[in-house]
Amino acid sequence: VKSARGFLKPPFGGRGQDIPSAKGWLPMFGHLLTLRKYTKDNNKLAAGRLALGIKHNEGLDVFGLSVLGMDMVVVTEVDAIEEIVTNDPQRFTKEFSSAPSFKLAMEFFGKGLFFADTDSEDWIIPHNILKAPFSTKGVRTLMPMMN
Repeated sequence: VKSARGFLKPPFGGRGQDIPSAKGWLPMFGHLLTLRKYTKDNNKLAAGRLALGIKHNEGLDVFGLSVLGMDMVVVTEVDAIEEIVTNDPQRFTKEFSSAPSFKLAMEFFGKGLFFADTDSEDWIIPHNILKAPFSTKGVRTLMPMMN
């Protein structure tokens, strides 16, 4: 019963500073149907497309998503991203393998940079390739082109 409650109520309420939840949450599915809209021609781009869509449509730089009972926080604000990626790596990690409800999403979207555990080779290889272009200097160079 306790684990079923997570599927029936929106995430991110009452834990320290509240993180706004993106619109489109549904019981049992969470934001899965919202995420599905962004899979069009390439489902591996869905997470990034969703983050940019919510930032554009709802004006949220930091927001919560829930997919099949797995809660996550999405950050699109450059200074916050810099804080996350340049500070203690043990403070911000991902461990999708510990969430059995997320196995379907991993099957659907694949592993790789977004959906692999932090210590998995599926994450380490693309992370090391993208480290330089997405460093603070790299992102600041790209910002004028994105606006």
